[in-house]
Amino acid sequence: MTRPDSSKRILVIGEVCRETAPPALTPDGPGRLVSRGVTEIGAGGDGLSAAAALACFGHEALLCSVIGTDPDGKMIARQLSEISVPGRGKFDARFVRQDASSGTVFRINLPKTDKYPPETVIIRPDGYEITSEVISDAFMCYPDVTVLMSGICGEGYGIISEKTEKRGSSLFVADCTDGASLRSLGRCDVLSLPEERVTGITGIKLSDQSGCLRATARLAELIKSDYVVLRLPEKGFFVSDSSFYSFIPAYDIPPADARANDALFTAMFVHSYLESGGDLRGSCEYGAAAVAAYVTSGSEMLPSDSGIRAFAQQNGIKL
Repeated sequence: MTRPDSSKRILVIGEVCRETAPPALTPDGPGRLVSRGVTEIGAGGDGLSAAAALACFGHEALLCSVIGTDPDGKMIARQLSEISVPGRGKFDARFVRQDASSGTVFRINLPKTDKYPPETVIIRPDGYEITSEVISDAFMCYPDVTVLMSGICGEGYGIISEKTEKRGSSLFVADCTDGASLRSLGRCDVLSLPEERVTGITGIKLSDQSGCLRATARLAELIKSDYVVLRLPEKGFFVSDSSFYSFIPAYDIPPADARANDALFTAMFVHSYLESGGDLRGSCEYGAAAVAAYVTSGSEMLPSDSGIRAFAQQNGIKL
């Protein structure tokens, strides 16, 4: 398959899991909730979600992960082999390894109730990790771009650093385990971390502009990055490089929905960043608009590029 000039070969390293979404709980009299509908079960996880979205937007997306040989792992492997994307993109799961010693991650998406917002619970088997051997094998695809999500073993970050430098692959870090992992990477093109991860690594709460600036400076001591994006579901996005910083307000959607679709933001940010030639602010706005358009549509289908741009225009944002 010949790739269009604007498309990229993108390696996404992140968790794949069995994902279940129990039916919504609805009131049925005073103090009583009942379950209506059916429980949905299938393959999920941030790594899979990001790779599939990138493939839908025309890229050759390769997924690197680990699943078990248990019934859940076998179900996931079967579903991954059946994934196809429309148009010119390509989804490739050949670097998702089944490992009897690993087990399969289980993710439960709890529905919203009268008292509580929707919540995601992730259960990882003891010792689960995407090993350095699996990661090293995945770089046989010679990616143009590498995107790091979750589940990577400690030694894996050093392998990623070595391989991306050797291959000349652009590196986007969308999640990491801790500060030591960032030190192992050494450098990246874009460091984009969720609020709770930034606070866990730096010990700084991102309650205001001052906190964001101090956290960004602390992150710069750990890893050299062209750009930094702090993802703050309730506030928006704090973006910076070595010479400027800016704040992009969040769309008016529930923070829980923003968190639940963090992988979609990452995929659409990376896509827009590559298409635009490195427009940081515009790529953040594009990713945020994609999430908001998806959440507010109520559809299970990803919004198209034209749908994302129409949504942004309706909300006074020029992409």
